[in-house]
Amino acid sequence: MKKLTAIISAALCVCLAACSSAGGFPDSEILSNGVKRSKDTSATFNYSDGCREAPSSYNSFANTVTGFSLKLLRNSYDGKAVSLTPASAAVQLGLLANGAKGDSRSEILLALGGELDLDSYNTCSSYFKSRMENVGRIARARETGKKDGTKTLTLGGALFINDKSDIKTAFLQANADFYGDDIIRYDFSSGADKLTDYLGDKITLSGDESVASYSELNLSDVWLNQSLEAEELSMQSGNARGIVKYTANNPLKALFIMPDGDFDSYVRNFDSVEYSKLLDSVDFTKRQAAVIPPFQTEAQTAELSSVLQKIGL
Repeated sequence: MKKLTAIISAALCVCLAACSSAGGFPDSEILSNGVKRSKDTSATFNYSDGCREAPSSYNSFANTVTGFSLKLLRNSYDGKAVSLTPASAAVQLGLLANGAKGDSRSEILLALGGELDLDSYNTCSSYFKSRMENVGRIARARETGKKDGTKTLTLGGALFINDKSDIKTAFLQANADFYGDDIIRYDFSSGADKLTDYLGDKITLSGDESVASYSELNLSDVWLNQSLEAEELSMQSGNARGIVKYTANNPLKALFIMPDGDFDSYVRNFDSVEYSKLLDSVDFTKRQAAVIPPFQTEAQTAELSSVLQKIGL
């Protein structure tokens, strides 16, 4: 769990945003609306429904998401500042694998690491997504004694399907049980206004596509230790050093890393081995003085098709 929760903040800068709703599309085009999630947590591993034990393959899932996330970072970096949400992309690809078959499905799972079959990936994605979205809210309710439905972290997603495409009932049920995306089918060639109402200008479609996928991670939080200068956990490898900071409401940690050598070279070679060395070096009995100056990042939409091709899709 340590590695999986850290990877979100390792390659993601905090953004404040509102979750999308299905505004702009009539109910007849939102195919996911009529499909309910199973309440059997032994099948769905949904944290918000009461599941508190991760699937047996969760460690493999953590390795898979970590490896995929770092590949995404390495292949997205172009020498400029970049904000990524690799966790949401990994979950979204799991949903897409449910709609694929044969070689296409195998290709997706292989790009995600190849350690898990689809059933295992589904249950792990469900536990991960639902836990990340609810554990902070539940803990806050216990502390205050008040119910609070506000989520401080969401892993949102939507799948847009051109009107000509057929959708299987089993796919819609898998989405409801494990992912919870909006599945929307409409005519791409004449529905630009509806798409804009739903997502603003985040996606533009030509009308020739058969499927378009969108994923996002929205995070609103403060540091557990909010002092500008504080005693923080330190980490180091043979190539870099840094500190670890925790968020107050969500089970996340942010890694601030300073390479010893060339920054660009370090990012382009940042892999699971280096990542593990940094995390494994953390000594919870030792801290060092550190100053994190105020910073901000602007949330932007990134087209991932070309990057995903580089890593095998």
